[in-house]
Amino acid sequence: MAVLSLSHIHKDFTVGLRPIFKPPRRLHALRDVTMELERGDIVAVVGESGCGKSTLARIAAGVSDPSSGTIRIQGMDLHAVSRAKARELRRSVQIVHQDPYAALNPTMTVYQALSAPLLIHRMVAKGQVRDRVMELLRMVGLNESHLAKYPNELSGGQRQRVVLARAFTVKPDVIVADEAVSAIDVSMRQTILSVMQRIHDEEGTAYLFITHDLGLARYFAQSGIIAVMYAGRVMEYGDTEAVIKGPRHPYTAILRQAVPDPDPELNQTQDLIPVRSTELPDLTQEETGCAFSARCPFAVDRCMSEVPALRPVAGADGRPVLVACHRAEELELPQEEPEVELA
Repeated sequence: MAVLSLSHIHKDFTVGLRPIFKPPRRLHALRDVTMELERGDIVAVVGESGCGKSTLARIAAGVSDPSSGTIRIQGMDLHAVSRAKARELRRSVQIVHQDPYAALNPTMTVYQALSAPLLIHRMVAKGQVRDRVMELLRMVGLNESHLAKYPNELSGGQRQRVVLARAFTVKPDVIVADEAVSAIDVSMRQTILSVMQRIHDEEGTAYLFITHDLGLARYFAQSGIIAVMYAGRVMEYGDTEAVIKGPRHPYTAILRQAVPDPDPELNQTQDLIPVRSTELPDLTQEETGCAFSARCPFAVDRCMSEVPALRPVAGADGRPVLVACHRAEELELPQEEPEVELA
């Protein structure tokens, strides 16, 4: 059973001043997004800024409600249960925000920040709070010396570890990591990701990992699933290695070719897909075709007039992937060269 299921999620925002005699302008941030996580799954959501990743993260974590669609936690519809039950279910999904500087109360010590959720949700007896706080700190690689420190006395990496520890105070089944390492110094990213991976392996925690970096998504969700988003829709969804090694959607292929290759000669000689435009679609307009059609070099008339469904096609390695492209079967997109094994 899925611990978190999002079904046909739509999210609209009202923009600008509301006209007196006309309906308000609405920005369609998410359009028909469906995905699910079972215990221990890692699903990486990747795409350009403005594609709806953070909106999806907030809805998945219960910070924001969808305009339509169904959210199920542990198989139960959040909008079909009592408020008390909904609050209990939402504890199963915790979010780690992008900015560790803003995520912590500057007037609370590390001990206060971690003990407060334990006491509020009665996760442990009062006499066991300190032991549990120490357990959480050790889980993220910190120690007793950090207990009395305030956020301004911690480095960026240490703050993010505290934020991660706080998310685990209520023993969630799912962690929504919204650009969780993008605000951290590059030298510390590997450490934080290793901590997150270790917790995943030891606790069986599922991750919804939000990032704009395809290389980072591949690293963290190497044995998981990747969802490529554009203009509020999922364009490609499937096994991470299958999607990245042999993308079936032109947008995924363009994202992949933007990732620097460690071999500069290979990077110069590989076939690059030209981009017709860099202009993003107007999300206040109703869809009349594929959102990526204005930028896609392979677009045909059908792409301009018909919204493609997310449907299964055979991936480059034979494994099925879901792709929202009318021409997915016929396009020959650049694939990753297989590694040569030395004898």
